[in-house]
Amino acid sequence: MTASSNTRETAYQILLENARSQDFLAQQLVEISGKYSARDFAQIRYLTTITVRRKLTLDAVLKHFVQKSVEPDLWGLLKLGAAQVLFGDPEHRHADVNETVNVARQIGKPRWCKLLNGVLRNLGR
Repeated sequence: MTASSNTRETAYQILLENARSQDFLAQQLVEISGKYSARDFAQIRYLTTITVRRKLTLDAVLKHFVQKSVEPDLWGLLKLGAAQVLFGDPEHRHADVNETVNVARQIGKPRWCKLLNGVLRNLGR
């Protein structure tokens, strides 16, 4: 399942809020369900759920690829991208990486792009 940048950005924002508030992900998803088409909502639900369920695995794997300390919001986007690369459709891997990098641009963090691109591409190899 490949998702557009807009659904990835929404998934990223939900994951950030989830990490900060410790709210249940299911409740956050219910709150936004009416704002998106059924297809977009399914993609958002998939992206957020796989990232939350595989949090410990994603943290462990990413620590092997990121040797320096990064800010928590960047780490969250790395986990979202890594979830897609590691657990998503291999045929969409290039698009998943590209669209995750685009989220960084859309949220005004272009300095994150090189790190995101490098780490996610290395994960895909």
